[in-house]
Amino acid sequence: MAYSSIDNFYLSADELENSPSRAHGIASDTETTLRIFACELIQEAGILCGYHQAVMATAQVLLHRFYCKESMRNYNVRRVALACLFLSTKIEDCPRRIRDLLMVFDRINKRRDGGFLKLLMPGTTEYDKLKDRMFTYEKILLKTFGFILHINPPHKFIVSYVKVLEGDEKLQQLAWNILNDSLRTTLCVRYKGEVVACGAIYLAARRLQVPLPENPPWWVAFDVETDQLIDVVLVLHDLYQRPKATYVEVNPAAVASSIPLTTALKSSDVMKSPNADQALRDVIPDTAPTDDNVTTNAITSAMASNLSTDGEAAVAPALSRKSRFGPSITRSDLAPPSNTVTDGFLQPEVVTAAAEAAAQHSLRHMNEKEERKLDQNQEKAGNDLRSSLDDQKRADRRRSRSRSVERHRDKERGRDRERGKDRDRDRDRDRDRD
Repeated sequence: MAYSSIDNFYLSADELENSPSRAHGIASDTETTLRIFACELIQEAGILCGYHQAVMATAQVLLHRFYCKESMRNYNVRRVALACLFLSTKIEDCPRRIRDLLMVFDRINKRRDGGFLKLLMPGTTEYDKLKDRMFTYEKILLKTFGFILHINPPHKFIVSYVKVLEGDEKLQQLAWNILNDSLRTTLCVRYKGEVVACGAIYLAARRLQVPLPENPPWWVAFDVETDQLIDVVLVLHDLYQRPKATYVEVNPAAVASSIPLTTALKSSDVMKSPNADQALRDVIPDTAPTDDNVTTNAITSAMASNLSTDGEAAVAPALSRKSRFGPSITRSDLAPPSNTVTDGFLQPEVVTAAAEAAAQHSLRHMNEKEERKLDQNQEKAGNDLRSSLDDQKRADRRRSRSRSVERHRDKERGRDRERGKDRDRDRDRDRDRD
């Protein structure tokens, strides 16, 4: 980003614990659940709309930053998620039709609420209301951020760091997917991209049992402190232990309303869902993009030596302590269990059939409209060609008539010259005769 030098939007754990939502009586666990829910909503809607990953990543960072300044009680997470995704399309220069974004978000929300799946049609009162609300929340976001919207994503560090560590593509891909999953947490507002990238590489190496340099610890070469690395790993570990996030209504006015915005659930019911996947899940592999502009730093000769299968021994004692982000864990807890799956952001879990149907309907409508527009353009081009040919023929006829007239005039002028010569000869003969 052009303004990465002023990348200073970082908070401590105590500041996050004393967030505006906490001042309104929203529990920390409920806030975390809603943050994850909103991020998953952004990711699913972005995939259905055809946005690239940078748009979804920017939107999720904006959402976390916004709720560091505002309360979830005052601003609904679903509306903020829609506004963040809409704003990120402008930041990342990825424009799409507003209608598609609104229809996809409306379909996903209705499907998750279990309500009547009525298609949102443009021009209706419901559509205009949702559109105006999105514009209003966009203005609120801009005002809250003071129009400072620069994002310094950690993804650009993954490729160069893995290359310096001489890792393979499998390690790079797994670290990339874990980094996408980290966007659901508040790591993006707590640590810089280098720290989060190192945490993702560490966790990916532990899952794949890839040996990394330990003397000195490899993360020290990237200016990452051990305590910071431990915090990042613990937060990611806690993320994979959580059940699937479900929407929780925290606005008392919406709960008391006869027509609630969404189906309200208690935080305890959400966290005790029997369908929750409690295991540490493997990330679905996908193709990680490369960044040719990222330059790699030379690693010290000491890091290149003494490779072992237990290269992270410097972190092992600290991982067994109790963390403020969750229960105490050990090194064995970070090993991937068998028969477990996670939903990496590049390969999310199965999207709902209704949302896919809405996207397909929108795509078919776009194709039909494009076909009609193409036919109209072809017909217009044919008419223009015929008109141009007719104009050319008329111009040729005019030029032909002009040439004929000019030839006739040349002949008349030739005859006049001959008659003039005859008259001159007659005058000369008469003068000689006299």
